[in-house]
Amino acid sequence: MASVHPAWSLERLENACRKELLSRARLKLTELPMGKVADVEWVGDGPRKIRMDHHNDGLRPATLHELLHSVLDDSLSGFDELCSEEIVRSLEGLLDQRICKSRRRLAWWRREIEARLK
Repeated sequence: MASVHPAWSLERLENACRKELLSRARLKLTELPMGKVADVEWVGDGPRKIRMDHHNDGLRPATLHELLHSVLDDSLSGFDELCSEEIVRSLEGLLDQRICKSRRRLAWWRREIEARLK
C-alpha cells in the first residue's frame, strides 16, 4: 500500500522543523530534573512549549530533538516510547550534522533559536 505522505528526507525534516519553530515554538531555558535535557508540551495545533536545560546539552540539538517529536508525532504514534525516542535521537543527530555542514543553515538556526529565547 502506497504512503499518503511523501517520504521523510533530511531536507523535508529540516523544513518542517523550521516551520514548527517559526510558527508555534516557544523556547524556555530552565533547570530540569536530573537526566532530562529537554521536553516539549502541546495540545492539538496550539503552541509548542519547549523547555531546555542548557547545562546538559546544546541548545540547537535539544531544540531539534523536541521539534522532531512534534513534527513526527503522527509518524511515531505506532512506536512505544523507547523506540520513538531512539528514532528521534538518531534523526536529531543526522539533522544536526546536516545543519553544521552549512554556514548559512547554522547561522539561521542560531539566530532563530536565540530570537525565541528572549
